[in-house]
Amino acid sequence: MPEPGDLHIISFNVPDPPDFGGVIEVWEKIRALHGLGVRVHLHCFLYNRPPSPALETYCASVHYYQRKTGLAGLLHQLPYIVASRNSREMRERLVQDDFPILVESLHGSGFLFKGLWADRVVLIRLHNLESVYYRNQAAWAGSLMRRIYFRMEARKLKRYENLLASTPRFFLAIHPGDRQAFSAQHPYSRVEYLPAFLPFGEVRSLEGKGDYWLYHGDLSVPDNAHAVRWIIEKVWEPGLGSLVIAGRSPARSLVRMIRPGSGIRLVADPTPESLEEWIRRAHGHLVVSFNSTGIKFKMLHALFRGRHCVVEEGLVRETGLEPLCRLVSGVTAYKSAILELNQVPFGPSDIQMRRNLLEKHFNNRENALRLLQYSSRT
Repeated sequence: MPEPGDLHIISFNVPDPPDFGGVIEVWEKIRALHGLGVRVHLHCFLYNRPPSPALETYCASVHYYQRKTGLAGLLHQLPYIVASRNSREMRERLVQDDFPILVESLHGSGFLFKGLWADRVVLIRLHNLESVYYRNQAAWAGSLMRRIYFRMEARKLKRYENLLASTPRFFLAIHPGDRQAFSAQHPYSRVEYLPAFLPFGEVRSLEGKGDYWLYHGDLSVPDNAHAVRWIIEKVWEPGLGSLVIAGRSPARSLVRMIRPGSGIRLVADPTPESLEEWIRRAHGHLVVSFNSTGIKFKMLHALFRGRHCVVEEGLVRETGLEPLCRLVSGVTAYKSAILELNQVPFGPSDIQMRRNLLEKHFNNRENALRLLQYSSRT
């Protein structure tokens, strides 16, 4: 194991509170590295979350930079998510030492185009394939302006990814499929798979049966809102039982879709504690997404804490998690899986299989040790 030392981490947002997938991953990674004795120097961009004193418990230093939102960023040749986080102050701070740098997603990587980094270890975490993610979001955005924005950003991100990887870089993909796809497109760069850092620790699924199915996710995200509409319109019918949809910020149009007698209940903006109870007590979980890039934290949450998981097959391809899920594709397959699993209690052997796979694969300490090896010059 390399000696724990100093490491810069550039986060696209303030990772506390850890209440959605991307920041959960950053938060748990910082905690795992701190546990190994690494002195983390954290750089965060502010725009919708305040500074967090709790970060100072796990970081040797914490620096905040205001994200530059507005029209200038939208018109910039760089993608908006990059241009709005391109900080001269951060760049000047980074050049004061030679510590390795971990960039959390492409968002904070704009500093790399000012030179100065040929002799530095710089790792770029791929939370997903951003150009693909934004292209897919454009297809499901509710308003014309949002669709235009996502399409423009997808094109800029594709050019940016090509430019970023035109010289040798070191990328850490969060999904094996993303690693394979990015590596094939950018053969000059090194791309490794590093599993997601998670807060769950151990499998705590309940045995037996529940009396409802659950879909949960951030309902303000176009992909999630589209998935819920698809479930309501195409999949769910009273003969399947009860369905609970839980998530933050549901649009009014989505709320109006839920009719009396449909067997569907909406739980808007649940607290973390209540969401945990909904997840644990559900008979099963619908993991629906039409955007297969990245890893779905809602799926991992359901696997660590819930019972049966019916999952769109493209979401788990090449992850090694296939034996833990009922893989389906299409309306008929979803309905058939739900009807069949309604009769099947979740048993001790199911829980043990999850423990064998999940607790080994998503071991934060072991994965932090791998990250240290990647960041070492030796």
